[in-house]
Amino acid sequence: MENLDIYLISGLISLLVAVVSKLIENHFSLRSRRKSLIQSLRTELETLLTIYEPLRIGEVFNWGEINIASITRNYTTVYANNADKLGLLSPATAQAVVDAYTRISALLDTWVCYSKIYDNAIQYQRANYQSKTFNPELHDLYVNDVMTNHDITYYMQETTIQAVRTAIECLDNE
Repeated sequence: MENLDIYLISGLISLLVAVVSKLIENHFSLRSRRKSLIQSLRTELETLLTIYEPLRIGEVFNWGEINIASITRNYTTVYANNADKLGLLSPATAQAVVDAYTRISALLDTWVCYSKIYDNAIQYQRANYQSKTFNPELHDLYVNDVMTNHDITYYMQETTIQAVRTAIECLDNE
């Protein structure tokens, strides 16, 4: 009976050591995944901020310095590929990250939309100018639709920049 007790105790100790080892391994693996997620999201947000903060929609559309229509959501691949891991972050940080990326997507969608409106106005102007049926009122309608929305777009851009900065700050504090 004594041998059975020793084997039983020995087995329980082995089981306990295995469970504790697995818990420690999972803890460090979770920490590593969390740290990697934070670094990746922070890098992507900083890159987006560096690229888009200096842009002003009036400059883009008035002088055609950049073809905004070429912007796609592929610039947020880190977020897209890791959105299911946001639960590794604190609720406040996860919310700040989602808010920043939602605003980024909305701003980029707005820029793409305005770019298409402006491109349509230019194409209309070229086609109708050549055929001598140019209608300046319709052209102005297209262009003014873009230009009169600058205040909204500037506001969107400023609130997006602030949301990105907040998300980066939250990620730094994780």
